[in-house]
Amino acid sequence: LFTEMSGATAYSSLMLDHQAALDDDSIESIMMVFDSPGGMVAGCDELGQAIFDGRKKKPTHAYVSGDACSAAYWLASSCETITMSPSSVVGSIGVVIGITDRRKAEESAGVKRIEVVSTQSPDKRPDPTQPDGRAKIQKLVDELGDVFVSAVARNRGVSVETVLDKFGRGGVSVGANAVA
Repeated sequence: LFTEMSGATAYSSLMLDHQAALDDDSIESIMMVFDSPGGMVAGCDELGQAIFDGRKKKPTHAYVSGDACSAAYWLASSCETITMSPSSVVGSIGVVIGITDRRKAEESAGVKRIEVVSTQSPDKRPDPTQPDGRAKIQKLVDELGDVFVSAVARNRGVSVETVLDKFGRGGVSVGANAVA
């Protein structure tokens, strides 16, 4: 329903479509068309791995029509080749976690939230407003970012250092500049 209403695509649907294309003997190669600013981490690595592994069975190519940023670039990078128009935008390699602090708004509305975390799990709810809590969240984001960068490096056949130094440092590139 969400896909039909907004145009968003679930990784599970893409995974099924990809597997169906791999299994269909009448299909000789696969072209994946991308136009997305990105998506969630959860599920992206599994689909990216399936695309990468599927290249052994059938040639798999990406065409970028618009954007292939963040999670969409992760998936496009899993294909053997990436073709894009001069005005396409690709990149945004990195991970972001957004946290909304509603405590002041809740307090002014008379709402006081109390959380009790089990003693054996003190890191279950790190407080992003405190240095220790922010450091724990930053560590998580960095670890997810390492997974992303490593996947892109493997997918494009370059080193992690090359991705970190030459793939935009989280920014995006347009068409021919991205190819270079």
